[in-house]
Amino acid sequence: MLHEAIREMARIFTRHARFLGSIVLISGAHPEVRRRGGVNAWELGDQFASLVLKHRDHITHDDPEEAVHACYNTIFSTLVIRVAYGPGFTAPAPATDDATFTDQLTDVATRFLPGKSLQ
Repeated sequence: MLHEAIREMARIFTRHARFLGSIVLISGAHPEVRRRGGVNAWELGDQFASLVLKHRDHITHDDPEEAVHACYNTIFSTLVIRVAYGPGFTAPAPATDDATFTDQLTDVATRFLPGKSLQ
């Protein structure tokens, strides 16, 4: 479930990269765009948490909800940076292709969520 949730988030960002990149950049200067973007981000986060928490028995953190939201925030923020500034922004060339990048995000999440604590 976690793999598919992250892959779907990445597909959304990839499919709408030009539009979302513009929205991210404009939201820094336009309060209404920022507000609307925040509402959509929160809704996506709620959907992500709802799906992943169906398997809370695999999450050994003291607070599974907090862990899932931390995971979502990390994945979402990483995707935002990628669409806003391009795949080569955070690493030297050559940039990681979308499929490999998604696999890396999934790997990070699957290593984090089974953990014991957020500390």
